[in-house]
Amino acid sequence: VQVLGAGPFLGAGPVLASSGGLSRSRSPRPLQQQQQQPARGLRGTGSRSAASMVGATLSGWVRSFKGDWGFINSPSFDGDLFVGSKSNTHLGRDLAANDQVMFQVAVGPGGKAEALDVQVLGP
Repeated sequence: VQVLGAGPFLGAGPVLASSGGLSRSRSPRPLQQQQQQPARGLRGTGSRSAASMVGATLSGWVRSFKGDWGFINSPSFDGDLFVGSKSNTHLGRDLAANDQVMFQVAVGPGGKAEALDVQVLGP
């Protein structure tokens, strides 16, 4: 490592060069990892994510529901799946925590997975 200068700002410390040249990244991750970005598309598309099950009809329960939206959990996927009353206008009542439901996983307007065609099976 060779010290090249004191930097343009007070307290910035020296600018260092290594055998690979100067790195302009301030990220603690190595440069190779920064350049490997996943392809754009649905977030969380791993094998146990709700997004990987788009089109499937699943059962689960309401984890929480306040106002016009909430989250559904299922043994079929890890994490939460968004559910909104605007996308499920057929529901005769608001969902409540611990309601047993059947639903279809779909891609919502924001490009994220959400529950559609939600049917309440029981409390």
